[in-house]
Amino acid sequence: MKEDKKLREEIERNREYYQLLVDSVKDYAIFMLDPNGYVISWNTGAELIKGYKAEEIINKHFSCFYTPEDVREGIPEYALKIAKLEGKFEGEGWRVRKDGSRFWANVVITPLYDEDKHLRGFAEVIRDMTERKLMEDRINRLNLVLNSILKVNQLTIREKDRRSLIQGACNNFVKNNGYHSAWIALIDDTHTAIMTAQAKLDKDFIKLDRKMKRGELPYCAKKALKQSDIVVIKDPSTCKCPVSKRYPSGTGVMTLRLEYDGRIYGVVNVTVPVNFITDK
Repeated sequence: MKEDKKLREEIERNREYYQLLVDSVKDYAIFMLDPNGYVISWNTGAELIKGYKAEEIINKHFSCFYTPEDVREGIPEYALKIAKLEGKFEGEGWRVRKDGSRFWANVVITPLYDEDKHLRGFAEVIRDMTERKLMEDRINRLNLVLNSILKVNQLTIREKDRRSLIQGACNNFVKNNGYHSAWIALIDDTHTAIMTAQAKLDKDFIKLDRKMKRGELPYCAKKALKQSDIVVIKDPSTCKCPVSKRYPSGTGVMTLRLEYDGRIYGVVNVTVPVNFITDK
């Protein structure tokens, strides 16, 4: 009996030591799930990364950490299935915090079995990799932008027809999603558009085109004509541009005047994700 008691006490001490160790890790969310995916343990790192206190999340299904899109596609169940079949699931993707904000997570899920090889649950370890993800996205975006600019420069050298030039420039700006959309307006000395081109704006551009050819330039273009720096507008709806409804949510606008040898020839306008809009 004494030996059994000592053994139980030893097991309990080891359990406490293990919990102290897990709780001391603050850069990783470490928690356990039951065989059906419900949270049964929670560490300090999980609280810091996901925003839930232990009493708020214990006994809730881990699918609440996934985006609605991933839940609809059955990604949480798929992750557990792969963990059981292959002995581990590892991947990266967007996860949702308690406050609804998203972060890019590196996820490892490992199945836990008892001595009789019965599944007792899963251990999940998550690390917030948002900063790395955003940096990679910014680098990829800049590479696309630089590639677009290179192609536009090549067109400038090769193309003699101005209409073909500005249309080719717009096409190159949006090719491979370097920018979401683009338009260019060539203007005369009265700041009236004499020639325009666009990409990915389609019929929504018609109203703006007509206004510019009457000398009614949008706010972003007027401002760009007065300064050499790029005009940055993070919320296009505030400037009442006729094509702003065409812009995807989360995008901003950059407008730059086209100038050579002291003469202004027009303006170019492009839309990009707000996250990258400072990369002029």
